[in-house]
Amino acid sequence: AVALRAPWINAAAALPGPWSEAQITEAFAALCARAAQAGIGVLLEFVPWSTVGDLSSAARVVRESGAANAGVTCDVWHFHRGGGRLNELTSEDLALVRCIQINDAAAQPTADAMTESISARLLPGDGVIEFGSLLPRLLAEAATDVVSVEVFSTELRRSPVPLVAKL
Repeated sequence: AVALRAPWINAAAALPGPWSEAQITEAFAALCARAAQAGIGVLLEFVPWSTVGDLSSAARVVRESGAANAGVTCDVWHFHRGGGRLNELTSEDLALVRCIQINDAAAQPTADAMTESISARLLPGDGVIEFGSLLPRLLAEAATDVVSVEVFSTELRRSPVPLVAKL
């Protein structure tokens, strides 16, 4: 991150494990302290199958870390597959969102969410995520620095890069 002059790094407790939210908060705070020495912020990305599985959990870890250089990454696929509901989002939690990752999801989840997450996401607009209501809320209330497209797809990986970029 220092070599690239990146303002942020993205961190996730992405694997299921025995870690409690308190342990993750402690580790996240230590990571933020180390990154702060280099003038870098740390974004915590929630992952539905992990201890930090939703936006409110990620926001709580960020708040409890006490780190001034911390924020949340909101991946809309994770939000959707984690059962996130627009009416459950709070302005307090949304104010911590500094990055939004956009992608889409098929109507029916696969049996293995982790595999689906890294191989079967859809391009925005090709699935069932309700961007018409979700994105305006995120963009209006998040302290967003970055909005990016993140589509992990085995099918798209087989396509020529110019075609994928056009899509």
